[in-house]
Amino acid sequence: MTSENFKTLYVSDTGNNADSVEWCPISPYKNSFACGTYHLIESNEKPDEENDNNACTRSGGVIIYTICKDRLEKNCRVDCPAVLDMKWCNEKVNDDIVLAVANASGEVVTYTFKNYILKFLSKCSIKTQKDYLILALDWTKKNDENLICCSDSKGNISIIKFLNNTLTIIKEWNGHSLEAWAVCFDSFQNNIIYSDEGVFKMWDTRKDNSGEIMTSKTHGAGVTVLNSNPFDEFSLVSGGYDENVFFWDTRNWKSPLKTITAGGGLWRLKWHPSGKQKFLLAACIYGGFQIYDLSSYKSISEYKEHESMAYGADWSYLNQKEMEELLGCSQSSLIATCSFYDRKLCVSTWSQNSNK
Repeated sequence: MTSENFKTLYVSDTGNNADSVEWCPISPYKNSFACGTYHLIESNEKPDEENDNNACTRSGGVIIYTICKDRLEKNCRVDCPAVLDMKWCNEKVNDDIVLAVANASGEVVTYTFKNYILKFLSKCSIKTQKDYLILALDWTKKNDENLICCSDSKGNISIIKFLNNTLTIIKEWNGHSLEAWAVCFDSFQNNIIYSDEGVFKMWDTRKDNSGEIMTSKTHGAGVTVLNSNPFDEFSLVSGGYDENVFFWDTRNWKSPLKTITAGGGLWRLKWHPSGKQKFLLAACIYGGFQIYDLSSYKSISEYKEHESMAYGADWSYLNQKEMEELLGCSQSSLIATCSFYDRKLCVSTWSQNSNK
């Protein structure tokens, strides 16, 4: 049952299976977000001339939605290989707002966002063989250079430089024996990367070869999400199929500081973007969506309006004044969620107190 302090504003059919949502962090588009979709085309769905040794293909797209005062607008859709992950660069690059997309063709693709329209900018092919998926990515800025790290279905980690609207691989290594579903930069030390596929690893990119400096097997099953806290140095959260959310002090890897048992497995974990409000939003696959209070490390709200696997979740970056101007609810946060097989996108408000 959905908690009383959630209020659903809009619901949309995404057309294909939905697996990720990312709010734009930059004005004047903080009321817009991207939704990534994924569709597996079985060999028997394709025309005979397109069949290739019974191979399957994965198609998808990126949809831009915008919240207006009285409606949800679907601004544009870009068709592309199936989307596994997306991240906006947190600041403009050469005066452009840029979205990076990890896709099922082994590519990282960037798009510019202007006038509520996505336009292709550049792409980087990590590998060219079939069934090679880029599973996760993250941005950082180092010495005025914008960098992207990504992980893939063969366990590789790559670092890509984004310069002059071009993506260039500057370092890559095989970090895992299985699919690496999670990767992120440390928010305060951009030479540090975390990744996981069941064996949680920490890398120092300044070192030769792989630069592995830590290995942990604390999670009992594959880890699907890692997120370094942008407001609190040495703070990292991890989650996976074992249904545990671990809160780490990155100076001590013997055991997590705190643990929350989510139920249903984890797919996304998002810190509240204000920094002042200590909440974490979780997409719990088979357990719906939850919000955790980081003062008590307990689940305080649940969102159960989806009928399928809870995969995508994100907070908007709108501040209290902007929320009041847009929706007349300055004490609420705006959230987008999406689920897979029911192809459902929901936009809702959430407050610490009941909306009723």
